[in-house]
Amino acid sequence: MISKNICLRLACISVNKIYRLQSVANMSKWSNPVEIRIPNSFGYIAAKAWGKEQHEPVLALHGWQDNAGSFDRLIPLLNKDLYIVAIDAPGHGLSSHLPAGTWYHYMDNMIEIKKIVDYLKWDKFSIIGHSLGAVMSMLYSCIFPDDVKNLIMLDILKPTSYDADFFPGIMQTNIKDVIQFEQKLTNPAPVYSPESARKRLVDGLYNQVKPEYIDCLLKRGCQPSKCGKGVVFSRDIRVQVESSFRKFSHDTLKGFLTNLRCNLLVILAKDTPKMFRNQPPENVNECINLYRKTCKSFKLIEVDGNHFVHLNHPERVAPFIDDFFDRNLDQLSKI
Repeated sequence: MISKNICLRLACISVNKIYRLQSVANMSKWSNPVEIRIPNSFGYIAAKAWGKEQHEPVLALHGWQDNAGSFDRLIPLLNKDLYIVAIDAPGHGLSSHLPAGTWYHYMDNMIEIKKIVDYLKWDKFSIIGHSLGAVMSMLYSCIFPDDVKNLIMLDILKPTSYDADFFPGIMQTNIKDVIQFEQKLTNPAPVYSPESARKRLVDGLYNQVKPEYIDCLLKRGCQPSKCGKGVVFSRDIRVQVESSFRKFSHDTLKGFLTNLRCNLLVILAKDTPKMFRNQPPENVNECINLYRKTCKSFKLIEVDGNHFVHLNHPERVAPFIDDFFDRNLDQLSKI
């Protein structure tokens, strides 16, 4: 007689096998992402557009110092008829850098997102955001609550928030850092061999991306050097400033969150380093309670993996995104 535990394991194996077969069957509609450029005041935003324009619009926002390649392994596993535009944020990937004398502030990102969706002529849409991209997604959803149907946040639960007396000291540090990085811009960009660039990126991402998948980021994150002796990183070094310009007092953050109206799915990775979770538990719990109160629906899920689980093991994330869209997209476009 087969035990209940064995039956459950067999059922899980069968479901996973079916999901893999479904994913393979659906690969064809995602097989040819199109490179697009969205003009802005300082150049353009580079993006990869997946799917067909008449399908449900979804904006994908990557994390700090990453690029649109962060979603290369996740998007082909999604089963829905979606039109996903994965952008390179300003100063990242293949997108233009900000002009000299400026810096990367969260409000600039809000403006760029608004310009992007206006350019795409999207009235209502959904967002998938990872890490800092999830923070930007949430803030935008609070500022324009009538525009965002659904928000999926990958491995981040809330924007970072602090007591108000934290800011003078950290702002002093950040201002000094901005000036230092501006001075560095006058120097030629360091040239790396492809192998050393790969290792440097793996190390720079705290070894959270498996080496075999780092090329998903390197394709947009590096470009040939002018001297022809190697590659240079394409991102603006000014994005490295750990800026207080994208942090908030906890009271300010709560003011934003009370304006959330979308359906919200948060997918957290169980093995993410504590440095990505360095938030007072009482602040986290307060935000969770706000999500339950203000969002149309709220779901929090944990999966095995680290901060880049959506890139390392997208098969662990995709079923939850599909289920979320199943529940919260009333009408999908037809082919």
